[in-house]
Amino acid sequence: MVPRVSCHSVGAGGHICGGGYGLLSRRDGLTVDHLVQVDVATVRGGTAAVTQAHRDDPAGSPEQDLFWAHTGGGGGNFGVVLRYHFAAGIPAPPPRVWLSSVAWPWGELVERPGDFEKLLRNYGEFLAAHSGADEPVYQGLFTLLKLTHHSNGNVVLLSQWDGEDPGPLEDFVAAVESGMETRATVQTQSVAGLLLPYPEKHRQMPWFQATMTLNGSGDNQRGKYKSAYHRVPFDQGHIDALWEWLRRDVEGLDLKQTLVQIDSYGCRINARRPGDTAVPQRDSIMKLQYQTYWTDERKDADHLEYLAGLYRAVYRRTGGVPEIDTDTDGAYVNYPDVDLGTAGQADAAYPRLYYKGGYERLQRAKEYWDGKGVFRHAQSVVAPGG
Repeated sequence: MVPRVSCHSVGAGGHICGGGYGLLSRRDGLTVDHLVQVDVATVRGGTAAVTQAHRDDPAGSPEQDLFWAHTGGGGGNFGVVLRYHFAAGIPAPPPRVWLSSVAWPWGELVERPGDFEKLLRNYGEFLAAHSGADEPVYQGLFTLLKLTHHSNGNVVLLSQWDGEDPGPLEDFVAAVESGMETRATVQTQSVAGLLLPYPEKHRQMPWFQATMTLNGSGDNQRGKYKSAYHRVPFDQGHIDALWEWLRRDVEGLDLKQTLVQIDSYGCRINARRPGDTAVPQRDSIMKLQYQTYWTDERKDADHLEYLAGLYRAVYRRTGGVPEIDTDTDGAYVNYPDVDLGTAGQADAAYPRLYYKGGYERLQRAKEYWDGKGVFRHAQSVVAPGG
């Protein structure tokens, strides 16, 4: 296997060239950390050709730039990927893993507001202490804290642990709710399409079965994503904004499937340097997914407005976005968000937030391999002067 997503319906194509991460990434790094070659159909100078770009092509060559661009530069920018090649000896999945699913009722959290803050602080502080590249115990832990809108009923913590002994997993859950009066219960209800129908707080099962269980694809529906990398635990402004907006109701709007999902990050992901791949965020401890889902297209504007307001409020201190090289470090290209700007917009933030200092190298690859802009979309890499 390669470290991969929990939403298997995404497929390999766009997942890989956007960088790729999943529930074994703290143990094994990002998907592109194991990529060695990409075969891509390009249209250079109006002529179509297939180029095999390898990791070991000469430094500074157009071919190496093309390979590097596909290690996190996003899909639809440089050509059509025909094949990915991975290094020999890619990681083997664990034969079995433990899954844990616990929840804290929103009704009780509202009665004890300090517990919500304690939960977020405990979670962030645990990951800050256990996300180093050489973390000795918890590389095999991946966890998702689902801060649902209060109308959903529960704040949920899902975790996967690849060890045979569940003790460290139990220690993690205990650390997260340390000092809280509200105690965790077993979570079996669906959260944004994800259902763990098991009556225990944790259960061991074969890895592949666990992977299918954690598939969050759910029913076909409309949706919106935003994202952010966090390098340190949450500050008071982040917590206050989440507390305010996740309890906010909008008349006529069903927000049961609206949430902020906080994924664990770091460990072997952070063993790489920012320029090793086109994914520059290599010292974060959390990756946040802002999500809302609905089915009625007449509610599009209302859902988009709500999620945009929540996002701006959380990052008010840094101009309404998770600014790079601060407590936060930008956003994830595979959760494209046109609120961060579009191609050709002079003040677009997405090149900086997705790619940081690597954008100039991506532009160089774009200019050489697709100077005519055959491959383009709303948030394309744009050649210099384009």
